[in-house]
Amino acid sequence: QIKKKQEHIRQVLDTRKIAFEEVDVASPENETEKQFMRDNAEPEEGKNFVLPPQIFNDQVYCGSHTGFQDAVEIDNLPEFLKLVR
Repeated sequence: QIKKKQEHIRQVLDTRKIAFEEVDVASPENETEKQFMRDNAEPEEGKNFVLPPQIFNDQVYCGSHTGFQDAVEIDNLPEFLKLVR
């Protein structure tokens, strides 16, 4: 399930030529990033913990895959990704 969500995000960003950095929080060398994700992301509704994929623009939390998917469907992706100021 997580891999499918990651692939969906990757495909959309690639298709729209939006540059991104993917961080594998399962990798031991990314423990700092994993903790940052846990500290700064919001759990999905009905859950009390954070699961990847979570989306950030630098240090600013954008949302989860659910929010990403909603933004794609309503053509609101730049706003979701905090690309519009």
